[in-house]
Amino acid sequence: MIFWHPNGWRRLNNVKHHIQKRYQAEHFLEIATPMFLKKSLWETSGHWDKFHDDMFVGGGHQEEAQCALKPMSCSAHILFFKKQVLSYRSLPYRVFEFGHVHRNESSGALNGLMRLRQFTQDDAHVLCRWQDCISEI
Repeated sequence: MIFWHPNGWRRLNNVKHHIQKRYQAEHFLEIATPMFLKKSLWETSGHWDKFHDDMFVGGGHQEEAQCALKPMSCSAHILFFKKQVLSYRSLPYRVFEFGHVHRNESSGALNGLMRLRQFTQDDAHVLCRWQDCISEI
C-alpha cells in the first residue's frame, strides 16, 4: 500500500482531473461504490470461485467471512445500475470511478507501484444494447 508524498499526490490528482474531464466529455457519470461488499455479490459474479484466495475477507465477530474488500469495481457498477429504475432508453449507461481496490497478492508478486495490495483503479463500464456495442467501442 502506498504512502503518497505531496509531489506525487499532486501529480496523481492532476492525472485524475485530466481523466475526469475526458470521461465527462464522453457523457460518463462519475460514481463511488463501497469498498466492502457482501460475499453473495462476489459469488453471483463468479469472482468468489476464481479469486477468493486473493481477496481480503471479513465479517462479524467469530463468523464465517460474509464480506470482502472489492478487488475490482465491475460487480459494484452492475449492482449500482440494477438499483435504479431505468429503461432501454437510458442506454448507453456510462459510469466511471477511481475505485479503491484491494488484492491479497502474495509477497513474492508485489513489485513497486506495478503490483500492489491496494491501489486506485481508473474503472469505467458501459452498459448498452447489443446493437450499440460497435459504436460504443
